Amino acid sequence: MTDTASMRQGAVSSSIRKPHRGGGERKVEIRNDAVSEITALTPMQRGQILAWCRCPISQEIMTDPMILCETGLSYQRSHIEAWIITHGTEPHTGRPLRDLRLIPNPCLRALIAAAVPAIAAAAASGVPAIAAGLTRTVAGPAGS
Repeated sequence: MTDTASMRQGAVSSSIRKPHRGGGERKVEIRNDAVSEITALTPMQRGQILAWCRCPISQEIMTDPMILCETGLSYQRSHIEAWIITHGTEPHTGRPLRDLRLIPNPCLRALIAAAVPAIAAAAASGVPAIAAGLTRTVAGPAGS
């Protein structure tokens, strides 16, 4: 199978150079088939991954996750900005916010970029998944 064909099937391939004991370097191929890894998870584990990818305010899969500095929790940028303007409180506790800074969450963004398409592919291939919630999020809310 060519690298292009494997990429279309969800495999991620990269190479790194590692020092070799005898001197010099050697090229090491790293292959990560995200769909296979996701299908090996239980439906409950896949559900937990999707829960981490959802904004606590909107319950939608985040595309621009931001960390609220005061709490360390992540939210979709547009939803937390609107919440702060409207309420000025922490969404979970209702306490007034003293620190309104938001910073990007690149780790969560990478998890979402890798996991959500793999879960969708697993669901499409007939693997039991939390397909109802994923389909609603990927396709948009019902009735849209």
